[in-house]
Formats: sequence, C-alpha cells, structure tokens
Amino acid sequence: MNVAESQGLAGILEDAGWTKVQNKQDTDLLIFYTCCIRESAEDTVYGNIGAAKAIKKKNPNMIIALGGCMAQKKGTAEKIQRSYGHVDILFGTAHPYRLLDYIDEWQQKKTLYLATNGKRDMDITMPTLHDSKVFAKVNIMNGCDKFCTYCIVPFVRGREVSRNFDSIVEECKQLIQDGYKELTLIGQNVNSYKYNDKNFAQLLDTVSKLPGKFRVKFISPHPQDMSDEVVKLVANNQNVAKVVHLPLQSGSNRILKKMNRTYSRERFMDLVNNIRHNCPECSITTDIMVGFPTENENDFLDTLDIVNRAKFNSIFSFVYSIRSGTPAAKMEGQIDAATKKERIVQLIKLQSTIGQAHASNAVGKVYNALCVQYDNDKALCRTICDKLIILSKDSASIGEFVDIEVTANKNSNLIGKLYKRKII
Repeated sequence: MNVAESQGLAGILEDAGWTKVQNKQDTDLLIFYTCCIRESAEDTVYGNIGAAKAIKKKNPNMIIALGGCMAQKKGTAEKIQRSYGHVDILFGTAHPYRLLDYIDEWQQKKTLYLATNGKRDMDITMPTLHDSKVFAKVNIMNGCDKFCTYCIVPFVRGREVSRNFDSIVEECKQLIQDGYKELTLIGQNVNSYKYNDKNFAQLLDTVSKLPGKFRVKFISPHPQDMSDEVVKLVANNQNVAKVVHLPLQSGSNRILKKMNRTYSRERFMDLVNNIRHNCPECSITTDIMVGFPTENENDFLDTLDIVNRAKFNSIFSFVYSIRSGTPAAKMEGQIDAATKKERIVQLIKLQSTIGQAHASNAVGKVYNALCVQYDNDKALCRTICDKLIILSKDSASIGEFVDIEVTANKNSNLIGKLYKRKII
C-alpha cells in the first residue's frame, strides 16, 4: 500500500514538472512516506529524518515532508515539533493527492504544515509513476474494520473506504492498454471491498475479463471474508493468478481469539482445503506471528500443526513485537526474546522442508511464465501460480509470456529452459 501511494506521489510531482534525483544532497524536496505497522520501522524513520537535518543545513531551501501512516499516528506531530524542527510538512493517509497544495501552503507560511486528519476520498485517483513496466499496483480500498489487537492500522488509516468500481476498472483497462502484464489489486482487506451493490468477487471478475494478455492478483484478503465466489474465480478464470495470500497469524484458537482474528483454526483449514480442492495448482502463502502475549508451547505446536497440514508454499514469519497504541501492548504475559527466537527458528526450519518439497515436485513440469526482470545473465520468470523460475537471459524478453520446463531445483530455486512442444 505504501509503495503504491509513494508511486502516486511521484506521479503527481512528475505531472507538475518535478524530476526525480538519486542523490539526497541534490534534492529540493525530500519525502519520507512511512509505514508504522512495527515500532522498529518507526525508529528507522526517525533515524533517517535526523540524518536529513545535516543535508538541510547545507541546503536551507530544501523541503522535507513526512507522510503516510506514521504521520497520522497519535503523538507524531508533537514529537516532530519538539525534536525535528527541520521537517516542513506532515501529511497523513487521508489526502496524499493534495501534496502540491501542502507544498504551496508551506511556501507561503514557512512553518510546519500539518495535514493529518480527515476521511480518505477514494474517488480521487493519483497519476501513478510505476517503478516497473511489467507490474502495476491498483489501490481498491483503504483502512480496516477488523481491529486485530496487535495492529495499529485502523488507528492510523481509519475505517474501510472502498474506491469507485468504475474508476478501478477504467484504471486497469488503461494499464493493460499501456502494456502492463500483471495487475495487483491492493488494500488492507481486499475481499471486504464494497462499493454500492458491487463486492470484491464482482470487481475481480470484471477486471479479469478486460481484453488483453495479462494476470490479475490481489493482496491481502482476510480469512473471515474469503468467499466461495472468489475461490472459484481463482480456480476457473485464466487471467486470475493461482495464488492466494491467506494470513493465518496463529494456529491456536486461544491466541486467535486474543488477537481478535474472528476465525478459528478449523475455519482456516476449511478455507485451505476448499482452495486446494477447487484449484490444486494454487499457491497458498501466509503470515505467521510467534510469541504473541501468553503464547505457550501448546499454542505454538498448534501453529506448527497447521503449517504441516496446510503445506504453505511460503510464509512470512516474524516475532511479535510490542506496538504502542494497540491493545496487545498492554496485555500481561509478554514472551521473552529467547523463547520467541527459538520458536521462529523451528517454524522457519519446518517451512524450509515444506518449501523444498514444493520445489522438488515442480521439476519436470511445464509452466507458462511471465519474464519479470533480468538479474545479471539470468531471466527471472514467474508462473501463474507464483513460482519463480530462472532462465538464461537470452531466452525471454521482459514482459513476455513463455512456456518453461523446470529442469532442476537448486536450494529451492527452480531452473528451467524454454519448452519446445512436440509436433505430432
């Protein structure tokens, strides 16, 4: 989400005649567009803002802006005013498309300009400067109504607001016409999208049926809102990528309840089994947190059990860290660092074994894949089920769909060659 919005800010500036520079020393405008989902990320931002003070001392006319989730967090404005007087503009997630107005306001007053309140107007589209000619992110909704006890997102981005249905479809249509090959519909909980009488399944179906050779993905859905309609679209629509990111967080019903995740381990496995039944080739990925307050050994074993049964294609694993401003930060039973480290090592080891098995099963199979980038003398190609296959650079052009036979698995890296169909 933050990457997509940063690309929108870049598009606004480019349309207004600004040009991108690589060296901070040469810039007239330096924007930190932030995420504060983890406290460590917030600490890093403050470190970077502090380092920018020396740059501004040499270039007093440089404008420094802090935007995004962190700017909207309670207490940030006071901290900036107290300790970071060289910051000029503070703007949240409600109206990033008004960036040029913020710059004008600051230039008139030359004092800290605050724009951190308000409800997001999702019907205003920012001109986006994408950082790839192959992938494009399309924002369909903002905010979250789930209020997981460890998460600060509802407090900084606000409640769910869905974007105009026709506006999304029109943007996707234009991106396909411009040559983009993979569109990703993004939001905090994409499958809770609702605009008038249109739901997420209808949006995904409409976008997938636009003319052209492309794929459409989505991230992130919430298990509570995953519908049979969406599962069937993943299974049966050739333009919908066969990959679902389904955040588990914990395999323990007790911990899920403390997290306010609103589903059980049984419901989660029903979803996994439904996806596998309807679309056996679908990649299922997940997020897993270890060390949530009061998590005991049995809770952790419940998580390992789900990982063993679900056979995720990959997981994003992390240890719980206190996020001030959330209910979980005040919970008793915080887990010590050594225990959290031990558990995440076990989790990663288990998933590594599962990942190796997935990679081994791919050897000898043929996939249609999209060449997404070059890495030295290699071409990196991604299949519709999100497997990354390495080819020789001269085998495919970036943005080209090619048929690949997987010839080897080296440390879970798939190696392939162009597949030549036999003529009978």
